[in-house]
Amino acid sequence: MGAVSDYVTKLLAELLDKHGIVVWYDPQGFYRPVVDQLTLPDAKIVTCNNSFFQLRYEVDPLLNDEQPPRLLVYVPCDPADTHHALVELEAAGTVLRPGHPSLTHNTRPSVLARRVLQGMLPDKDLAAVLERLDQQQLDLAFLDALAAPHKPLSALLKSVFGSDDAEEVALRFVASDKYDAALEEKRLVQPLREMLGERFQLSVRDGVSLTMLREHFARHVLLSELYHGLKESWPSTLASVPVAQNPLARDACLRLAQAWRNQREYRDSYSAWARQVEQQYQLHRLPLPALACQHLETFPVLDKVLLQYAEQQLLEGPRRELLELAQRRLSRFWAEVEPTLQAYWALVAVAAELLLCADHIRQQLQSPPSSLAELVHAYAASDQPWCLLDTCHRHLEQRRHNLEFTAEDDYDQLHKLTTRARQEYETVGTKLAELFFDLLHKTRFPAKALLQQREIFEKVVKPHLQSGQKVAYVWVDALRFEMGRELARLLENDFQVELRPALATVPTVT
Repeated sequence: MGAVSDYVTKLLAELLDKHGIVVWYDPQGFYRPVVDQLTLPDAKIVTCNNSFFQLRYEVDPLLNDEQPPRLLVYVPCDPADTHHALVELEAAGTVLRPGHPSLTHNTRPSVLARRVLQGMLPDKDLAAVLERLDQQQLDLAFLDALAAPHKPLSALLKSVFGSDDAEEVALRFVASDKYDAALEEKRLVQPLREMLGERFQLSVRDGVSLTMLREHFARHVLLSELYHGLKESWPSTLASVPVAQNPLARDACLRLAQAWRNQREYRDSYSAWARQVEQQYQLHRLPLPALACQHLETFPVLDKVLLQYAEQQLLEGPRRELLELAQRRLSRFWAEVEPTLQAYWALVAVAAELLLCADHIRQQLQSPPSSLAELVHAYAASDQPWCLLDTCHRHLEQRRHNLEFTAEDDYDQLHKLTTRARQEYETVGTKLAELFFDLLHKTRFPAKALLQQREIFEKVVKPHLQSGQKVAYVWVDALRFEMGRELARLLENDFQVELRPALATVPTVT
């Protein structure tokens, strides 16, 4: 048995000495390995095997003596499921169970593990262990292995890397070869290899060079992150690839990969290794499922898979989650590293936004405004103003114009998507124009509820002049309302801004 099992055994002995009878409820059967090997001096150990009648038959004779027995009753079920069958034993002694109000009597695996492992593991590792215990993902044998005596990170490694944190040492090693000479000089290649094996579950042969060790470790970390991100979707062609399976090693690999990407001094190193591993395993040829890739950023191929997925889905119909996917990927690692990839995502995002806006307006037009004032309000002042369609179209054309495709790019779907977005803009925009002229014709004169261009000075500018304020009145020709709206948003942080639509005076085309 290990340290955790030994702690449980010691606890049972102390409680038997104090109370004589201990009823131990273990709903998960977590401590069954302890019970199977348990020996307690002068104590009777009885296990409940699906029959409380049989249990009572075994223990009742022990209760007839004048002296209370040393009796441990192990019950691998929840106390609520016993229907108080053991209430007499509980009253005569004490109870151990998960969730007991007394910390000493609370045998929830995570509670007991915290007591034993506190100080043996770094706080982040201990937190990961406790979380997985509560999720019933670890067993007692794993806890005993964690609590086994082990030597800490060598002080000599700290003298080379300037840190005694294993993950920081690993990050500095994998991201740079500048420590190699010192490691060779001080003969610390083997201790470093052992540390990477213990911490990250890296398996490499003895005597491997630092260059090969770094290559194996980089591949191990990256593929472990991909493996645990894809989970059930892990390609069968990669089934023989070794990855971190141990929960602590897995978490250490995930943390390292994230830190490797996020720290700017290591970004170039991460990018180079990721491209190398991607090419080595030909990941671009594998059937990587887009839905499983949404939150991964290990390799550049993942963004390309997601781009194709978003483009294809948007061609079938706009959905809000596709816009959110494109917006998320805009700020992820590979979009920041590759400006062209970021431009692709920006174009997909604005195309998705345009299609959603056009779809929203089309639905609103099923019950169209009945007056010119209502139409102007819907276009300029509603919660989702229809003028956003013009904004999206302007951004679409700008981003498409600035995007330079290379001969290697497969942009057929992206071309179809931008064409579809343009067609939607023309279709819905034409409907809006037709509705505007129809309502204008029916009104025959400007609606009184709307501000007229010829009234702007009298109603908006002149009152400020009369108050003695300095006023600048800027009249910009051909500034579309949606562009004025964007200008107003830029000024909001520094000025008090009010945006109001006004009808131009005919004849006009702007």
